[in-house]
Amino acid sequence: MATRSGRLVVAVVLVIGVGLGALGSWWLVRSRPVPGPFIDAIALPDGGAVVIRHEQGTSRDFVEVHGRDHLRWRALIPPYAGSIGTVAVAATNKVVTVRVLRDGHAHVFAFDIVHGSKIASFDLTELAPADPRGYTVPGLATVSAGAWAVEIVAQPEGGVRLFTMELDEHRLAWKVELPTVPSAVWFGDGGQVRARLGDEVVAWNLTDGKPEAPASLDAPATGSPAGGYVTADGFGWSGGGKTDFAVPAGAVPPQAYHLGSGRAWVIEPERLSLVDGPLGVTRVIRR
Repeated sequence: MATRSGRLVVAVVLVIGVGLGALGSWWLVRSRPVPGPFIDAIALPDGGAVVIRHEQGTSRDFVEVHGRDHLRWRALIPPYAGSIGTVAVAATNKVVTVRVLRDGHAHVFAFDIVHGSKIASFDLTELAPADPRGYTVPGLATVSAGAWAVEIVAQPEGGVRLFTMELDEHRLAWKVELPTVPSAVWFGDGGQVRARLGDEVVAWNLTDGKPEAPASLDAPATGSPAGGYVTADGFGWSGGGKTDFAVPAGAVPPQAYHLGSGRAWVIEPERLSLVDGPLGVTRVIRR
């Protein structure tokens, strides 16, 4: 009798164990982050792109780094702080940074661009109260050139703070306060960071942040890479004969940063496509 009772207990424990294991597997599958609609893509000099997309069913997003023909890696992030026309990404051949909204603060996450490992994070508004937009200025979030980037962050009392980052060293180099929101921020020749405040242009030395007289008052043209241009409804290439490509209805409005290395990235909610230059050959990269 004791032997039968023991066998019964073992059988019940096994059934419960199998059931819990199945329930755990189901929960892991159901709770696994699932990529959702595409938001935006920022072309990289090597022909790839940094791609932002939503996570299905949550407010979180994904950052993806694509090579010329494949997905390198994907990482889950808090809500992206940028939007169409407001780039919040910078990249070199070593590092990619993404500005995100975390608990109402402006954070920058830095990832190894090859492997996708997170290597640093910065809270740019550590002592400020929470802000629903994460202190992002429309049209001005992240400006980058080479191994440097500037993060433009609105301040609770007005004006903005500029954070200059040395990307490959993943460190904040210096910061400066501006009394009003600039209409443009850019990297100028001669190793300067410049900003336009009304009719005035102010400048700082790139490496140490010391104020300098601007070497030029003109901001660089906001056009596309050589041979490419953006139209109201698509892209074009002028080399070897003019070629126009209109993006599909429902696609993200064309932006200059969608063009790079003779290719254009087309972002629709349900897919990411690539137009290979003047040939006009369109390939779906990701769904």
